[in-house]
This record gives sequence, structure tokens and C-alpha cells, in this order.
Amino acid sequence: MAWRSMVTEDPRAPHPIGPRVQGERRGVALAERDSGGCLPEWLSILSEETVSLMEHIETLPELAEGMAFYPPREDVYNALRETSPHDARVVIIGQDPYHEPGQAMGLAFSVREGVRLPPSLRNILKELESDIGHHAASGDLTPWARQGVLLLNTVLTVPPHKANGHAKLGWQSITSQVLDAIFRLGRPVVVLAWGKQAVSTIESVPSHGLPNVRVLASTHPSPLSANRSTADLPAFIGSRPFSRANDALAAAGCEPIDWSVV
Repeated sequence: MAWRSMVTEDPRAPHPIGPRVQGERRGVALAERDSGGCLPEWLSILSEETVSLMEHIETLPELAEGMAFYPPREDVYNALRETSPHDARVVIIGQDPYHEPGQAMGLAFSVREGVRLPPSLRNILKELESDIGHHAASGDLTPWARQGVLLLNTVLTVPPHKANGHAKLGWQSITSQVLDAIFRLGRPVVVLAWGKQAVSTIESVPSHGLPNVRVLASTHPSPLSANRSTADLPAFIGSRPFSRANDALAAAGCEPIDWSVV
């Protein structure tokens, strides 16, 4: 696959990313909760409106103190804490977090060390082994995130036992702007879009058609769809997303991901 020349913006599309202002401190309360992570870098490139929406969502009754939701409040922005926008070169799009106790940790598809693998993650690691020959020792995908794999759910919180229960809080507007921001930085980015919802999410991002963005799509790794192709998407099982992502990065002159670190 030949990548075209890298650009930083598409002149045909609106540019929603607010300019960096010297000395500007946006999302101070959010940034102060981040201990040594990358969240302040994201806050510096997201628009004022997006940061304000992040702060507003945290005041909603569904996320009030004492309300139960996943992941824990301190892990909601883990995807942005673990991966710098300037390092992100692969994006894996999830839906909403796992909605059973002890599973969600703020990284799409990932669980903490020692947690039983949910079915979708089990299929992801099965495909990892089939693709590159590596048997994962854990379902904690944090080592991927720290290499530049943005593990981003489109909705960042969920109530217990209720998938998509926070789908109307406004999270999609934030995650769309996060994607738009990294696409417009102009560096090569490979997007692994698993399932129709992930594909729709990417297609809704104004900058998804920029020449530095490569989308590799398949069906979702859920047991209901992992082995089934559709008219538009190949089956997840057998799609070789990990080696294909590295092939695309190599073609663009970028360092590949070491997927075997989990």
C-alpha cells in the first residue's frame, strides 16, 4: 500500500481543533487528576468546546458521586492518559466499556491482569496468536497503549449491567474530536475498525479521508460476528489486523508495533 504525501489539514473540511495559545490552561481540573500521564497533551490540542464538554459530562447526574458506573472514575480517560497524541500511530476503536464488575479499565477491549477474558478479547488474542504466532499472557493491553496504540471506546462510561446505557451522554462528540485531532496532526495513523459501529464512527470524523489515515475494517470480534463476513466487511477471524497494521506502518516509514508485549 502506497501512502500519499502527509498533510496536516484538509482545506475542504472545517477545522474544529482550537489553536494552542501560549500559557493557556484548559481543562485544569481534568489535567490535575492525571498523574504523569498524557491527558494534558490531549487537552492542549482539543478545542475549547470539546474540553468544556468533557467537564460538563462529569457533572451529569449519571456520573455524580455515589452513582455506579464503569470504569472507575479515575480510569475514564485511561486511553488518553496512556497514549500521547504525538505517539499514536494505531487506533483500535471500541464501543462502550465492559459493563460487568471488575472488567472495564478505560482502554478499549482491555482488562486488568488476572481478570477473566471477556469473549471479544478472547477472540482478539486468538487472532493475535494466529496472525503473528504470539500467545498473550494477559488481557491487559496497557503495553500496546504505551507504544502508541490508542485503545479508544466511542463511549467512555457505562452503568452496571446495561450496555450502551450512557450512549446519550455526549461521549461520541468527544471521541470524534479526539480522532479528528490526531488525524490532523498529519502523522501516519492506522485505524483498526472492528464492526459496523466502529466503521461508522470513523466515517463520521471530518478528517478520516486525509491521506495519512489508513482504515483496516472487519467485523467485530464478538462471538456473534467474529467468524462471519458481511457484504461490506471481512470476518474478524482471519483478517490479520496486527501484521497488516505493521505492514501499513512500515510502508509509511514508521516504526511497527510490538504486539507481542502482552
